[in-house]
Amino acid sequence: MTEDTELERIKLRKLMKMLGGGKRVKAVEDVIEVKSYSEFKELLAKTASEGKILVVDFWAPWCPPCLMMAPVFKEVAKELGGKAVFAKVNVDQVKEPALDYGVTAIPTLIIFRKGKPVSAKIGFAPKPVLKAWVERFIK
Repeated sequence: MTEDTELERIKLRKLMKMLGGGKRVKAVEDVIEVKSYSEFKELLAKTASEGKILVVDFWAPWCPPCLMMAPVFKEVAKELGGKAVFAKVNVDQVKEPALDYGVTAIPTLIIFRKGKPVSAKIGFAPKPVLKAWVERFIK
């Protein structure tokens, strides 16, 4: 680790401490990695109750288009994170959501509103396309 990186980490830690009044502040994740079917269902229910849309990337680590999509998905999540919730589901580890929503090709991106799928995209999407697609569903 370089001195500049270490200095930035120290400054960020001090700033977080000042903003949190001495309490540890938990950073909000840009993209939630869903690890189980129950976690997926809880996330779906939580976003529905909060009135937020949920954007889910169904992917697998052996899929080249999925790997190309990952940094684009993360960038859009970072930019729109306060307006929508972004999650990734590895279909090799958590199969049930993919089966529930008929995912037969990856990457498949599905937008959920009020716990129900409202739109889906299959395959790689460049950042401007992905961002515009998500923004159409943000109130």
